Amino acid sequence: MARGRALRLGPLTPSLGSYPAFSAPGPSLSPALGVSAVPLSAPWSAWAAPAPLPEARSAALPAAAGLEAAVESVAAAPEKGGLDARASLDRLFTGDPGKAGADVGSPEPSLPPDYLPVPVTTQETSYSCGAAAVLSLLRYWRSYAGDEASLYPLLGTRPQDGTPPENMVMGLGHFGLDAAMQEGMSLADLRSSLRAGKTVILAMQAWRDAPGGSWADTWDAGHYVVLNGMDERYAYFMDPSTEERYAYVPLDELLERWHDYEDRDGQVRRYLRLGIVVSGRSALPRPEEPPADPDRMELRRPVGPWSRH
Repeated sequence: MARGRALRLGPLTPSLGSYPAFSAPGPSLSPALGVSAVPLSAPWSAWAAPAPLPEARSAALPAAAGLEAAVESVAAAPEKGGLDARASLDRLFTGDPGKAGADVGSPEPSLPPDYLPVPVTTQETSYSCGAAAVLSLLRYWRSYAGDEASLYPLLGTRPQDGTPPENMVMGLGHFGLDAAMQEGMSLADLRSSLRAGKTVILAMQAWRDAPGGSWADTWDAGHYVVLNGMDERYAYFMDPSTEERYAYVPLDELLERWHDYEDRDGQVRRYLRLGIVVSGRSALPRPEEPPADPDRMELRRPVGPWSRH
């Protein structure tokens, strides 16, 4: 189920040490499947983790003090005495190298003013998009300061089939968040959740290997993403497979891709328009500096070889 895209791994930069306050990079925008970039001038606000962090099973979820995995690439800003970064916006990968950016005749995507600043959290393995999505929301709702791998035992994340959605609901609840899995959701349901300040994890098709064909007929490219904004034409996501930026996809295309299946030890189940709706008591603040104007957007394609597990 939603194993996700294989990632290029490297050392964490920089080491953030203890977590009392850090300036994370501004939200990034890129595709859970794709690529077209839009620079956004939006550094993150300082963030203080709540104390104490919820106690987890000692062997499975150590209460780590560091937030080294909070951001994969953060630019040092000595003159500010802290960390800074810039964000960009990309389109979810379509599987067709010639198709990037907005459709002809459509306006370019622009992160809406009321977006939710979910931290960009890059998955550590090819199969852990579910764990990374959970971790991003634990950070957004200020509920956990550990790393992705520490969540695997609790979530049941495995190389052969990723993370079951039921386990994600349980894991989020373990840290005191309200989480509910819903099937058959609509775009109106997603808008309603966002208006209420709730975050939603979607199980959809992304990062498929073969170009072309119908997304409605694609079932082998499952991926978890976190919805953090919508406008009249696009949905915007935190995509665990996209580094340093958020992602977007046209709404009509989202409806074609919004399905997945799970094969857990021979037990197969299909999910249609599955969402995990999550809320908590204390969310990260939105950065004071707004995203760049649409005319400052710069589209580009992904760089480097990618492969699925």
